[in-house]
Amino acid sequence: MGIAVELMYLKGYGKYLGFSLLRVHGRPRVEDVIREIKGSPEGLTVQLLDSRAIAGRNHLYHAVRLCLKAFRRGPSISKNLQVELLLYLAARRQIDDSIKILGVNEDTRNIIVLVLGDSRDKIIKYMEGLASRLGEAAPTQLVGREGVADPTYIAQIHGIESRELESTYPDESSHMDVVEKLILERIALFSL
Repeated sequence: MGIAVELMYLKGYGKYLGFSLLRVHGRPRVEDVIREIKGSPEGLTVQLLDSRAIAGRNHLYHAVRLCLKAFRRGPSISKNLQVELLLYLAARRQIDDSIKILGVNEDTRNIIVLVLGDSRDKIIKYMEGLASRLGEAAPTQLVGREGVADPTYIAQIHGIESRELESTYPDESSHMDVVEKLILERIALFSL
């Protein structure tokens, strides 16, 4: 079975962003996840994320774009793009806090695979191999989709209080849209 990979070219950065959703077989072993991240092929930057903490495609895209911008212009928080990416996705300056928010643990059932690279083919090949090692592909349309993702959990894990939700976008129809907008705002402020 093939893997569903969403790919986009990040104009101005000369890189492709690919992401996919994997359903994990059994309980993920943290050692396996670390091995995958550290052992990614040359030319690829890989992050494996707990999908429960991701508010949607815009969350991924916005964090990646601002991370690359900061990494290029300097100074970045980390000298390692993988770590910097994790910090931007969580909008936190502490690695441990970012791992607590986004990291894969034994309770994780769905993993978002995020890959940056110069070659579309290399990204797809890596993701297909990863899917065969860790789980099975799931439709990427499910990423951050209300009814699949829990906006209350996402808000809580990102430190968004209910008063902030209610007062920031009171007329917004979708709770998930509000959570996503607040996370995008945090990422933008993080980049300053």
